Amino acid sequence: MSFPQLPPAGVLAVLLLVAALIVALHWLRPRAVRAPIASNLLWARVLEGAKRRSSRWRWWLALLLALVIGLSLAAAAWWRDGWVSGRDSDVVLIVVDNSPSMHTRMSDGRTRWQHAVARAEQLIATLPLGAAVALADTMGLMPAGDFAATVDSEHNGYATARHALDTLRQIPLASTGTPRLPPMLIGAASRGHLFTDGVTLKANFADWAVHPVFESADNVALTAFDVKRSVAQPGQVDALVQVYNAGARAKRVRVLLRGQGHFSLEQSIDLDAAEMADLTFDVTGCEPGVLAAAASAPDDAYPLDDIAYAVVPRHAMRDVVLVTPGNPRLEDSLRALPGVRLTTLPPAQYRADARFDAYVFDRFAPSQSPPAGALLLGAPAVGWLPLKTQPLRDPRIAHWDARHPASADVRWSNLRLRSAHRIDSAGLALVKGGDFKDALVVAFEAPVRAVYTGFALDETNLALQPALPVFLGHVVDWISDRASTMAAAPGLVAVPIANATVIDGSGTTIPGDIREAGITRFAATQPDVYIARNGTAEMRVVVNRFDPSSAEVNRSPFADAQPGAASLQSLTTTHAALWMILLFAAGALLLFDWFAYLRRITL
Repeated sequence: MSFPQLPPAGVLAVLLLVAALIVALHWLRPRAVRAPIASNLLWARVLEGAKRRSSRWRWWLALLLALVIGLSLAAAAWWRDGWVSGRDSDVVLIVVDNSPSMHTRMSDGRTRWQHAVARAEQLIATLPLGAAVALADTMGLMPAGDFAATVDSEHNGYATARHALDTLRQIPLASTGTPRLPPMLIGAASRGHLFTDGVTLKANFADWAVHPVFESADNVALTAFDVKRSVAQPGQVDALVQVYNAGARAKRVRVLLRGQGHFSLEQSIDLDAAEMADLTFDVTGCEPGVLAAAASAPDDAYPLDDIAYAVVPRHAMRDVVLVTPGNPRLEDSLRALPGVRLTTLPPAQYRADARFDAYVFDRFAPSQSPPAGALLLGAPAVGWLPLKTQPLRDPRIAHWDARHPASADVRWSNLRLRSAHRIDSAGLALVKGGDFKDALVVAFEAPVRAVYTGFALDETNLALQPALPVFLGHVVDWISDRASTMAAAPGLVAVPIANATVIDGSGTTIPGDIREAGITRFAATQPDVYIARNGTAEMRVVVNRFDPSSAEVNRSPFADAQPGAASLQSLTTTHAALWMILLFAAGALLLFDWFAYLRRITL
């Protein structure tokens, strides 16, 4: 039996009516019947030895017990069947997990997400009429306008709530991000139901009725993919692939590489459960550009980590010219770089030559811009670059930009400077000193790609560190290529190009890119190779999902639960148990009232 919903004033009126009926019935209860007897001498002698007790308080006690019992029963019915409309405790909060792991397919071919939405709909169908339902998701993608609904009519098929659920079903599953439980906005007495697989969502489920949507699944993943020039064989390019079997059974995994010019390589490998393998492919035959890797295995249930991307650099030997008055350490470091053919010239013999791919100027700068990218180490004033320098009193490293390919992978904190110049320019500061305002290394995109350092090599300890060839290799790669490459994980990506236009691998412009001073931020929702471009400045952003923990779609606290079983943990117990507490209290008071009446304590 269910009661129609009433506003709070209506409920108060019902309770007052109940109280009035109890008072009226108590007032109208039959009075004691007077009976005439022959003599009262016996009763008078009994009363002489007994204390005279007033019966007024016993009448009031009986009335109070009747009121408390009646109102407790009415309140229990109120809390049990929900007489009140708009009351917070009537709201049923349904949260459906739409984190990346919910992409996992179950044995019937449907994803965990599809099962979660279907079971949420089944729950709504079991709610009493008039119950208010609030829908939310763990990734915050649910539109605010579809948050609340009401189970309005059984004949209508609970249309309002199901409409909101249909809206939730149409929301795309998140491919990245951290899921979070929404706060219990409805109040401490609300009922919260959570549909999740428990893999990505790490939370305290104690205050929720958890409906596990979990089934063990097979999954193989690419957890690393990179393309590097071979150190042992100059001119050779190797692709490094890491494959992980995150399932509970041994798998035969097929790894396929495809690149420019119909390039294709394939290899199969047997992996035990929880085994990881590293593979190396010779991709020298692939033309420079995007290279894709894919891993496949029978019954692979999680598709998000099966594809990864990398960029194949130029294979040809690069001609680099070093213009220096003499610097053996710098010359040896450049000559040792793989794929570099070095020519060394004194400043007096420098001539602009288009056959060189990159220029390195040591304590020297030409009067005009070279025809290719340049690295200028401690050069004097350069007229063709927009910069000014002035001596720095306290030369020390305070900060560096690890995102830029020219300054990445170097521990600049180990750099010691005897002397340096602060650089005032419109370029991008890669390394800063002092109070974070003193630029020491600056990158330029025009008129050619150039990196300028405010210190000479012999004024630092850089030549004595293994970081020198790393820095030189990154800079030579960056200044000799038109478009440099940076790696990133899915999510919000910052590109060190101001006001850039970003397109994905299919040529679609990414909407909603956020621009800041010197950088452009955009949302990379899935693995791909994105291009950020502004005039002559261009950068490829390779986005991959390489977190092995995200591939472990079976790491769930509900791994031992039966598929589809609801683990009904403590719902904020106030709402569910209060009506029972009131009912038991009314029963206990009824027993006390019966005992008090028998003992002549009450009238």
